[in-house]
Amino acid sequence: MKQLEALYLIVGGIPYWKACGMVCQLQHGLPDKIVAADNIEKALRCLMDTESPVRKRVKRDWAENRKASMNGGSSFISLGRYVQDILVDK
Repeated sequence: MKQLEALYLIVGGIPYWKACGMVCQLQHGLPDKIVAADNIEKALRCLMDTESPVRKRVKRDWAENRKASMNGGSSFISLGRYVQDILVDK
């Protein structure tokens, strides 16, 4: 059996899904948390429905996260400050 570490689903060029596979679950001591195929299918169908509120929320959140990680975004700035703190503490 091939083990999966991570799964990304890209719909229309936008990454909508990231799930840890069996390797991550076993490393975290959660072998009983394996998701059934029918649950994955329902989630994927929901994300593929262009009128789905879940899809719209994921798309909005993805765009906000992307802005935060770009040059000048809040995550970008926070990471820069963190690196500066580490360099100053040397």
